Amino acid sequence: MSLRKVWLIARREFTTNFRRRSFLFATFGVPIFSLIILAIIVFIVAQNLDDLSAFTHIGVVDQAAVLTDASGTARIALPTPFELLTSTDEARTALDNNAVQGYYVIPQNYANDGQIEVYSRPEPRLSDALNKRFQDVIQEAIVSQFGDATLAQRLLNPMKNLAIYRVGSPVKLDQIALLAVFLVPFILCMLIFFATTSTSQFMMSGLVEEKENRMMELFITSTRLSEILWGKILGLGALGLAQILIWILITLVFMTLRGGIDLGKSLANLQLTPGYVLILLAYFFLGYLVYGSIMFGIGASVNAEQESRQLGGLVTIISVLPFIFLATYLSDPNGALPIFLSFFPLTAPIGMILRVSWAYVPPGQIILSLVILAAFAVLVTRLAALVFRLGMLNYGKRLSLRDIFSGLRGGRKNGFVSSPKEVQA
Repeated sequence: MSLRKVWLIARREFTTNFRRRSFLFATFGVPIFSLIILAIIVFIVAQNLDDLSAFTHIGVVDQAAVLTDASGTARIALPTPFELLTSTDEARTALDNNAVQGYYVIPQNYANDGQIEVYSRPEPRLSDALNKRFQDVIQEAIVSQFGDATLAQRLLNPMKNLAIYRVGSPVKLDQIALLAVFLVPFILCMLIFFATTSTSQFMMSGLVEEKENRMMELFITSTRLSEILWGKILGLGALGLAQILIWILITLVFMTLRGGIDLGKSLANLQLTPGYVLILLAYFFLGYLVYGSIMFGIGASVNAEQESRQLGGLVTIISVLPFIFLATYLSDPNGALPIFLSFFPLTAPIGMILRVSWAYVPPGQIILSLVILAAFAVLVTRLAALVFRLGMLNYGKRLSLRDIFSGLRGGRKNGFVSSPKEVQA
């Protein structure tokens, strides 16, 4: 195998696909579009959660003297839309006359069971945001009885001065580090998933395109099949890595241009340790090798891009299983299903990263998972090369599973050769 030819093929795959509109859109357009959609969703959800404009008059009957003292004087000023009512009869009459949209009753035994009664009409329904606001009012009224304003503020927000440290590190982190524990692994897995699947799709569609325009005939006459395989895998692997690096660079530039951001501290909040990064890289490279080889084999077995996309879609569906069962990873990352998905080769790149991010995983399990994934990568790479060779012997014909299995079993008896020179002859 000529390393120079492998390099030339890899360079061609990288430069050709880097200029593709689909790659440029996936690299620059999709992240920007996704961020815009995410910002809109967050804005709408936040507006709905905090919007109390639909409520103008909400009655409160305080039978437990939580909001008022023994003389009936309010302990705190009730914010809009709440207003004190003297009895449940008055509240019921006000509701029947549409003077209030609903009312809360704080029973006399509230101190014992903490239960509050709510009465309202079907429309407008008293929202969760309104219930949360009333909860804050009760909490403020209770802590106001201590008399010490400093103590009251501390009781209202007991974790205001939260100090966060990572085990084994003296560096103090911001509260955003708590959010990063959950979001960063998910975002990183999404980046790896998109980079791996998009470049693997380029592998498959490019191979089918070269077979359709008969460029593959030119390649076969001047290079070995193994050189074509490894040139494409290495070139598109570099393309996927470049895609991830571009996303990281855009993020760093954005954080820097915003100003007032300590870049070093922000990176520390993400808690990306060297060991964690090495695990990410290992699963990215092995995962790409697996999916790239599978897509290469699919592209070699069909003659139309539509057929290849249908078969490639089935593989992609399997790869997203860890995202489908994401709730299981959050609730029980060391359960049977997450453990299985972290060892199964087609889901291990995402499944194990999620487990490592949200739970302690014994090093032995990580090593075993990588060994299984590496062995599977070697297997599918060899299988892709054999399918490619068989496809060249049946050029212009779609290979069925029966043809592939027959070729694998029959070897030379079915015209399945092991030397690329025999194909070129």
